[in-house]
Amino acid sequence: LSDRGTGLRDAARGSRLRKLGVRSTIHKFRGDGFAEARGDGTVDLSGVGPVGAAADAQPDSRHIDWIFWRDARELELRPDSYEVITDRLANGRYPSDHFPIAASFSFVMRPAKPPASKL
Repeated sequence: LSDRGTGLRDAARGSRLRKLGVRSTIHKFRGDGFAEARGDGTVDLSGVGPVGAAADAQPDSRHIDWIFWRDARELELRPDSYEVITDRLANGRYPSDHFPIAASFSFVMRPAKPPASKL
């Protein structure tokens, strides 16, 4: 989805500050003890992304939850931070079978381009 054709960009890869902690956001209510390479049984991530030392160089190669953005004509978004939130509820349970993700953005207004002359 995040390719040149769609114009969508991935906040996980575009952020200056990344707090990952885990390689995949899916955990099936087991937390960081879940074997993320197997996905949830419907998504097999074992063949996705680099493996071994190459996987360590790109720790988000197996994430399946995304925050995409696209700049507007007069507005440029800049992802400042991206985080996989691994907190538990007060009762020790997880609120979902996926870890939540969050991103914060700065924005810069671009000067409006004048309409093209029809002369």
